Amino acid sequence: WDDLHYDWEMKELDPERALVIVHMRGRSRGSGVPGEMHFGQIWEMRGGRFKRMTMYTDVAQARRAAGLDP
Repeated sequence: WDDLHYDWEMKELDPERALVIVHMRGRSRGSGVPGEMHFGQIWEMRGGRFKRMTMYTDVAQARRAAGLDP
């Protein structure tokens, strides 16, 4: 990818979990075709250290998994 950009927003769910919504966009290096995608992640921490990240290709599904309305 050329010209790759990420925008993200984070919502703390509790002291050890956060929901991150990512919007990624860029341009294919070979063809020059633009592309973009949205996805969600739930980040889990324990004792101030990263424990696990669960990726969701559907933002609404990530919000439901976080206990939030889509």
